[in-house]
Amino acid sequence: MDIKEAKEIIRAGFAWANWTDEQKAAFKIAYECMEKVEALEGNQEQLGKLEKHPYVRIISFLEQRNYSYSVTDVLNGYQLKESGCYISHTMKDCVKNLESEIKELLEQ
Repeated sequence: MDIKEAKEIIRAGFAWANWTDEQKAAFKIAYECMEKVEALEGNQEQLGKLEKHPYVRIISFLEQRNYSYSVTDVLNGYQLKESGCYISHTMKDCVKNLESEIKELLEQ
């Protein structure tokens, strides 16, 4: 049984079952918890989409490497590298590992 079915049963029970006040209170709490779970599941889907965004992936990489660059710094570093200019060793690391994310952002 999924949450949707359980909620339907609880709603029906409120309408016709001969529940005691304690049972009604318990089912009301259960129903509210189910609604919160459904809301959290929706938020997780949105979070999953957000985590796939190239901007977020670049920030995550920078944090993992403990670099102090911004996303703009990385985009500028990529453009400098492409034009043949010198970029630092750490910026090369960023450009090498984030090339697909950088290109995706530059295309937007």
